[in-house]
Amino acid sequence: MSSFHTLPIDLVYRILDQIESTSIFLARVVCKRSDIIINSHHSYQKSLDYPVLRHLSRLQNNTTVTALELSHNVLGTDGAYYLATFSQNNKTIISLIYYFNGIHEQGAQYFGDVLRHNTTLTSLNIGSNNIDDDSIQHLANGLETNSVQYVLLIFQHHVDIQILTTLILCKNKFGHQGFEFLSIALRNNETLNTLDFRANRSFNDDAQYLTNALHANTALVVLELSCTSFSDKGARYLNEALAYNTSGCSRLVNHLVPLSLIQILITLSLWHNAIEAEYAQYLADALEVNKISYFQYCYGIRH
Repeated sequence: MSSFHTLPIDLVYRILDQIESTSIFLARVVCKRSDIIINSHHSYQKSLDYPVLRHLSRLQNNTTVTALELSHNVLGTDGAYYLATFSQNNKTIISLIYYFNGIHEQGAQYFGDVLRHNTTLTSLNIGSNNIDDDSIQHLANGLETNSVQYVLLIFQHHVDIQILTTLILCKNKFGHQGFEFLSIALRNNETLNTLDFRANRSFNDDAQYLTNALHANTALVVLELSCTSFSDKGARYLNEALAYNTSGCSRLVNHLVPLSLIQILITLSLWHNAIEAEYAQYLADALEVNKISYFQYCYGIRH
């Protein structure tokens, strides 16, 4: 019986032709071969030309479109401009996906304008668009008047985000200033239950900002830090933050929190780590009083 790993590439392409682009995107990062095939599939090589994209502005008064997905089209800043024109006055669109289009700082400003005028948007995906610290303020200004609850791969600053529930910041280019802005933005948030920092650079000093952000939060149930390297200093900051957490983080990666304080931990994931044997013992001691229901396979423990 054939498996995915033995199927001819041409046959896999034919299968992908029958699947919508969002589903294809979600199938990435499964294995190296799938990433290679998906990245070379024609749907990821297409690029809408600007004359076609300009027609989007005609949808400005459309009342039936609720979701728009334009990922991997290399539309850049100009594309962001036309999309912003369409979206600013549209009151029905709730999901906007503009992943991997290279919008840079100017494009971020356009999306900030969208968020300022469109108050119905609930899901925004502008990941992998070279958004850095200098681009964040444009988005933050727009989010002051927007009720978006799901933000993928971006964050807001100088905004009191009191209803945000999911924040995904994996694979970003944010520096120290960016993490500081995050702390300010989340200072009054009591609802955040999912925080994803996967595959970030080492942020030992930045972990202090995360501690400040989580002080008021008692609802966090998922904290994802896999493939993120930081030392004992960073771990201590996170321990301090989670000491206030009474809900129980369901995914604690790359650091050891005082699990004895969090007795309703649901899931513990420690994959892709280099945990010293001494700290593994601390983890074992903490788990004795914790009613954990799921433990994900851990490798890389040093003896």
